[in-house]
Amino acid sequence: MDFRPDTPKHFGPIPVRREHLPAAHQGRADQQKETTVPRPNRKPKGETVRQREIREGREANRRKRRSARITLAPDSPPIDPGTGKPYRPMSRAEVMAAMEGRAWAGDAADVKTFTPCSRCGGPCGTSAPYSQPWRTHRACRSGTTIQSRVRAAVAELLGFEIGFSDAGLIATQVAVANFRDLLDAQPHTEPERAWGHVNKRKLRKAVEALPALRSEAGLNPHPCASGPCAWCSIRLATGWVNEGMKWADGSPAPLCGTCSAQWVRRGGLSGRLSKTFYEDQRGPGYNVLLGYDQPMGNGPDPAFRLYAEVAPADHPGYDERFGYIAAPMRPGTPEHAERIERERAEALARVEQRRADQAKAVRVRAEIWGYGATQ
Repeated sequence: MDFRPDTPKHFGPIPVRREHLPAAHQGRADQQKETTVPRPNRKPKGETVRQREIREGREANRRKRRSARITLAPDSPPIDPGTGKPYRPMSRAEVMAAMEGRAWAGDAADVKTFTPCSRCGGPCGTSAPYSQPWRTHRACRSGTTIQSRVRAAVAELLGFEIGFSDAGLIATQVAVANFRDLLDAQPHTEPERAWGHVNKRKLRKAVEALPALRSEAGLNPHPCASGPCAWCSIRLATGWVNEGMKWADGSPAPLCGTCSAQWVRRGGLSGRLSKTFYEDQRGPGYNVLLGYDQPMGNGPDPAFRLYAEVAPADHPGYDERFGYIAAPMRPGTPEHAERIERERAEALARVEQRRADQAKAVRVRAEIWGYGATQ
């Protein structure tokens, strides 16, 4: 039985083929227009608030990327500083040719005695890690950055340690290359002193000039124009950043480099922490006070407050971190160590007193039962 021509009117006409209809219904089919089948009378589902936010966010990101491509596109091709001509990207053949290794005259694997290290040039035994055609000290394998090489060279040639930031400054004054990058270096020759290819005199002069280099690079502690750190209250620091915090009067409140690093590590840039409510920032600030990140699930002390929450109207700051907190509550101070030791002794005394009270209660109960004290 074919019921399609008798479909209710709210479904609308349904197109059918003429040859499939009975003879009695072919005339009626000729009068109907060929249209598509509409949906039943059902209200379309509206867009939710979350869907609209996602759509608008995608459209905004799309517009931002499109405008960035438009504004950042250079008007003219970049100029190669070496030739003074417009820069031309290298072809694949040129890239592969530039990546080809040097033609070494020998191989460290063929030598049964000591050979130079590929990084420092010092003597490497047969048990050292081998990467054709060089041997490399195990300690030198991790020195892939220029800062690591400078630190190793200073420790070997001058006899003391320096930090990574200082090593980066020294690298701008002295060339500390890998031994294998030297023009006359070969993997099978006699080894030299470790980092002997580095100019020791220039290295010493660069180390002596570190205070001036730090000052030029802005690595010496200095004040911020917006005031002390909003978290730790220190006046002189490096790496000052305006993350959007405010003082009580609404003026910008900066963060020092140490607090800013904790802010970024705890998701401040991604919006996980509020810039307005300091309650969300107490956890990262408490980590700065302790000097380490607390385990997951541990929060700050309920009485802990950031400097911006308790600072006076002029927010003068302090010469040391968290100077507004009493010394016994600040880790690293003698008063804090004394307080910890005193609290530990008091806790042990309470434990001993509790054990003594329990033993006394057992003796009293034993006397009540009539068989005296028990061991």
